[in-house]
Amino acid sequence: GDMLLTAGETTANSQVGGLVQITAGLGSSTTAGHGGHIAVMGGEGSGATGGSISLSSGYSTPKSSGSVLLKSVDAGISGVSGSLTFQSGTTSNGASGSIMIQTGAATNGRGGDIALSVGKSKTDTGGDIIFEAGDSEPLTGGAISLSTGEGTASTSGLIVVKSVDAGTLGVSGSLQFTSG
Repeated sequence: GDMLLTAGETTANSQVGGLVQITAGLGSSTTAGHGGHIAVMGGEGSGATGGSISLSSGYSTPKSSGSVLLKSVDAGISGVSGSLTFQSGTTSNGASGSIMIQTGAATNGRGGDIALSVGKSKTDTGGDIIFEAGDSEPLTGGAISLSTGEGTASTSGLIVVKSVDAGTLGVSGSLQFTSG
């Protein structure tokens, strides 16, 4: 059978519907006391496809839909912040699952942006952004394609590849284009 967990409705003006909050247990021991985990898993399908997991924000008829925030919290004094991993599973017969990041279309407005940004370091080198296509043992390796958007009635978008200006004591970064 199904299990539904729904917060209460409010009909009062300028008020918010009920909150659903799931919190794992506190590891209160100061000697390697780990916080509890939260595991959300779709159901196994013995003879067909396994169950999916859907995470979506709330719809609004006159206003904006809700946002979805997925983040690790700030680290303590002597630790590092937790990582975020998005990974599809392996397969023994067929293609592995895809990962797609896409903004929605806009009827009367600007299309949404996708920004990849690495955090700033005050004491060490800045973090890297790495794009790497897949290897293939018997065939050609995967490609990396970078293209701008079409302007149906106007100009297509541009591509800018640049290193930023150097600081007071350094030189600006180089651009390297190399084939194997």
